[in-house]
Amino acid sequence: LAHALRYVTGSREKARAWLRTAREIVCEHGLRLVEAPIAIFSAWIEEVLGQAEDIERELALAQAHANPLSPFGAAYYRAGRAFLLARQNDVRNAIIQMREATSLFERGGFTLGQVASCTALTGMHLESQDFAGVQEAWAQVARLMFHGELRSYAEKLWSAGVALGMKDEEHATSELREAFALGATCGFESVLSEHCFHHTTAMLCAHALKHGIEPSYAASIVRAQGLVPTSADCEDWPWPVRIHVLGGFSLELEDRRVTFSRKAPKKPLELLKALVVAGRPNISVDWLGAQLWPEAEGDAAHDTFNVTHSRLRKLLRTDDVLLLSEGKLSLNRTKVWADVWVFERLTEECLEVLRREPNRSDIEALSERLLSLYQGELLEGELDAPWHAAARERLRSKFMRSLKALGDYWEANAVWESAQRLYERALEIDSAAEELYQRLMKIHLRGGRRAEALRVYHRCRAMLSSVLAVAPSQETESLFQSIARSR
Repeated sequence: LAHALRYVTGSREKARAWLRTAREIVCEHGLRLVEAPIAIFSAWIEEVLGQAEDIERELALAQAHANPLSPFGAAYYRAGRAFLLARQNDVRNAIIQMREATSLFERGGFTLGQVASCTALTGMHLESQDFAGVQEAWAQVARLMFHGELRSYAEKLWSAGVALGMKDEEHATSELREAFALGATCGFESVLSEHCFHHTTAMLCAHALKHGIEPSYAASIVRAQGLVPTSADCEDWPWPVRIHVLGGFSLELEDRRVTFSRKAPKKPLELLKALVVAGRPNISVDWLGAQLWPEAEGDAAHDTFNVTHSRLRKLLRTDDVLLLSEGKLSLNRTKVWADVWVFERLTEECLEVLRREPNRSDIEALSERLLSLYQGELLEGELDAPWHAAARERLRSKFMRSLKALGDYWEANAVWESAQRLYERALEIDSAAEELYQRLMKIHLRGGRRAEALRVYHRCRAMLSSVLAVAPSQETESLFQSIARSR
């Protein structure tokens, strides 16, 4: 049973193997009295590594074989039930069950059980933003637990979690820096990996990655505990799959760019691009087939999809990235990051922020983020396909609308340098955006830089001719004539 605690190392199969051995010994020798403890240990391991139904199964076994005279069995059962309730987001009742477990452990004089249950209570209170409850529960842990690296690590983590919850980022960063430095040294990646800690741990890891705090260790926690990101926009998160489609296509698996020594698998990549560009879950398999392989019909179309889907699943090499259910296919957004998804959310956020009274730093951050995400047109350099031509224009329109709204803000506040810098950087991405040339010409003219305004016009004329094979619009020509006549 002691070896079942190998779950601390994150090895689910090793832990299960030891428990299977324990159960075989029970059956061979008729040791019925330990069936309940084995089931309790199994439930605890499944809480860390399994699914809710696994916990339910083991808790039912524990209850069926429980010794009514044993306070330890009752305490462990309540702890297991509390973990299950927390996983089901019933934190209030989870806390009630865990407090009962703590009371039973205390009555039986089982200090280790008290420490474990009070540590769980600390995490549950933190999940529900009950900071007074966090302090109360951790005070009990501190009273019982010997001083050492594990205690210091947990103490700093909880302190950082409370600080983040109270919006004290400076203190959170300081505490997290100490905790993760210690954790990296001691190899604590799988410590405190129960599900009731997952949201807090994911939040702390996201903060650490954003601020460059032990990023390798933070990423190892995410992988060891199977954490999901607190936000789909967390670009620093160690996403198993990362996809870029703006300014060209690239695919990264576990932070390594995928390259092909021979011919790239065209059909699986077409399917992946279509799933990303569609920008929504549960895409009909029939729709995908019609868009990607219109020449195939009936059974041939389904056969083509099945083969392509299988090849793409093998290419991505990560479980549960592709979700197929009832004839609809999705990408799992807890495991996949795509630049276009973040970009579309950012354009909405940009317009929403501008409707309020934003401060200058917010607009600067939005401008920088917008330009860093939109590296060029959708799947730039690839031949147009019917399924992404409309999406390409839609995304370009969103980019230009957001960009002009940001420029309007700078111009309305007479921050001409910021407006100029925004337009110039945008033109590096989209050299045929005629309206941006017009805005630049006006800014230079307002600043008395007539020669620079004329140079912008000639650059506009050359780019439109080269990229689109068209001449400047009448509005641009009229602006040029006005500048040329001015002295």
